Amino acid sequence: MAIKKVIFIALGSIVVVVAAAIIYIVLIINPNDYKPEIISQVKLNSGGELIIEGDISWRFFPNIGLTIGNTQINNPEGFPHQPLFQFDNAQLDLALLPLLSKKIEIGLISIKGLNLYMHTRKDGLTNLEAMSQAAEKSTLEEETSAQTSSPFAINDLAIAGIQIVDAKIIIDNLATESKQSIDAINFSLGKLQLDKAVSLVFSAAIDSGDISAKIKSKGMIKI
Repeated sequence: MAIKKVIFIALGSIVVVVAAAIIYIVLIINPNDYKPEIISQVKLNSGGELIIEGDISWRFFPNIGLTIGNTQINNPEGFPHQPLFQFDNAQLDLALLPLLSKKIEIGLISIKGLNLYMHTRKDGLTNLEAMSQAAEKSTLEEETSAQTSSPFAINDLAIAGIQIVDAKIIIDNLATESKQSIDAINFSLGKLQLDKAVSLVFSAAIDSGDISAKIKSKGMIKI
């Protein structure tokens, strides 16, 4: 009986600690406080303007994490005024204990309803190339500006995996006067580790007007 009592007390203590940790996170840590830094990091690394509609909210089932609503990155200047990419919803699982020590350890990232628009101008320049050029410029500017401090370290994030569901890519090439789409894209990556192979699963439907096909692939990729 004494052993059972000790076990119940131990389990009860764990539940209390976890509940207190969750209450602390919800009351003390507001993920929306980090919107400016997230937007700044995207601008620094891609040169794109990130727009997050609505709030970033906490989620507690089936895992603790964050939910982000409709989000987009706009095309760079000189391209159609539309998003370069947009998604309906994204969920990020977070490890609890690292949060208490002000570190961010991400579990699975799940993105639904992703739309990517790849546009090529008549001069051959693509919106992705233009964004890459803008990123290089913004990086140089950022290095000469003062750095703001943050209570959380957003560098060196650990990511357990990425899952993209029901995505679509539209390729509009004005140089070749062609347009095609890749629909029903489902894509998943295993645990991301630099210089190590990562499991990959991919499926999609391709439509170029004259040719339609469905493809499936799986294997390992080194990042």
